[in-house]
Amino acid sequence: MAPHFPRHSASSPLPPLRSARLLDQLRERICYDHYSLRSEQSYVHWVRRFGEMGDAEVEAFLAYLANARQLSPSHQLALCVVLNSSYVH
Repeated sequence: MAPHFPRHSASSPLPPLRSARLLDQLRERICYDHYSLRSEQSYVHWVRRFGEMGDAEVEAFLAYLANARQLSPSHQLALCVVLNSSYVH
């Protein structure tokens, strides 16, 4: 499966976020980039799940996904992005 690329130009500025809540901001960006509803649901799920874990738990879980479950590099990257967004306050 080919990776998803946003439909906007990398050089054009993103519109300002309207919401103050992290998950609503995530949904805004996902909508702006034309991701599917299923992708939105999955990303929101992972942000919530990572937000409930400690750093060591997150790192262990990502290592498990990468090694035991043989998660593809593109999915590993997506999870790292979600992980980093979950710590933005």
